[in-house]
Amino acid sequence: MTRTVGGHLRPIITFGFILAACGGGRVQTANTTTGASSSNLAQGTRTHDKPAVGYLKTPIQICTATMVGHRVVLTSAHCVDYDNAPRDGHWRGSFCTFGAHKHCKPFDGYTSFGHAPGVNDLAVVHLVGSLDAYARREHIATRAERAHDKGDLLYLYGMGGDGIGCHGKAGTSKRVYVFKYGQDPNVLCKGDSGSPLFYHDRIVGVFSGWHSNGDTIRRLYAHPFEHFDTLRGVIHAYEH
Repeated sequence: MTRTVGGHLRPIITFGFILAACGGGRVQTANTTTGASSSNLAQGTRTHDKPAVGYLKTPIQICTATMVGHRVVLTSAHCVDYDNAPRDGHWRGSFCTFGAHKHCKPFDGYTSFGHAPGVNDLAVVHLVGSLDAYARREHIATRAERAHDKGDLLYLYGMGGDGIGCHGKAGTSKRVYVFKYGQDPNVLCKGDSGSPLFYHDRIVGVFSGWHSNGDTIRRLYAHPFEHFDTLRGVIHAYEH
């Protein structure tokens, strides 16, 4: 059972980099709820670093997304739709880089994976035009490059809330959460779906949502390294 504090969910934090939904629990995407904060949990820091991490906007929601090609961004599948099945209002939208200035391009299609929040919740989105002049694209980790040990330092960049309690409008502020493998950042806000998780400057995860089972809430991350060859093939096809 989840608890609400001040109108927001208060998560009981348990983090693991590889997380799966357990039987009998409830799985939900990050864009369908907000997470509350406790003063002793990390709030993240506002940043303009990594301008390739920006926001993807459709007529009904905003997600975080990351440039991984000249005209390609990586995000969560549920931000567009699962398994390439476009719905009204989802097929068109835009992506904006987020650095000292923002620059935007519309998107006109995508390739998505999976059927629910979790390890396969990934989508590659095709932009109408390049944003290379404004941001350096980021790179997806291979299996060999993913985090392994509890001392490994991870960086999560999100375009969701701004500070404690997910205040602020999604897409207006970017925050970076720095933590060690085995810990959990205090981030579960509308707009944080699709947030890239970096290890050694490679994307090792994409924030998908959360799984609740009793009083425990666990973060769910998609694993792009599990689809590395397929993602690389889709990116190449979109680029040429």
